[in-house]
Amino acid sequence: MTKNAFICNALREVEIKEAPPYEFDVFNLDIRRIGNNLNQIARKLNANDPEERPAIKEIHQVVSEIYDVLGKLLDEYNTHPKQW
Repeated sequence: MTKNAFICNALREVEIKEAPPYEFDVFNLDIRRIGNNLNQIARKLNANDPEERPAIKEIHQVVSEIYDVLGKLLDEYNTHPKQW
């Protein structure tokens, strides 16, 4: 956050939260890359053998679960930032 944004938010009495630790960003990026890789695998499977389609559903489920975990981590961080 820039100094200007910090001052403007402080004057507006907006709650200013501490930025997440660097490890949080690294973890978030790693999880997103895994999700993207799984989506690419699912697309390739979908383009080929129809018998592989059950695997695609499993991959989509895993990707969905990954994004759910990311959302919960972000919510937890926003609720309890000092515990990170």
